Amino acid sequence: LETDRIRLAEQDGAPVGFARLGPVSLPVEPAGHALELRQLYLDDRAKGTGVADMLMRWAIDATRADGADELFL
Repeated sequence: LETDRIRLAEQDGAPVGFARLGPVSLPVEPAGHALELRQLYLDDRAKGTGVADMLMRWAIDATRADGADELFL
């Protein structure tokens, strides 16, 4: 993943959250290919609805699909 990838979550056509993955910019030395979960935001009205879980699952799945060994939060 050379550029950031974003996943938007909507409820009733309105945005309620998003997650953003990108190359590692944290002060760490990954053991191999790694990505960073740069942001995960959730609107108050989406709390308790499973949207945060869906966004986190997307981040993990996208990391695996990219062939990364690590995901930094």
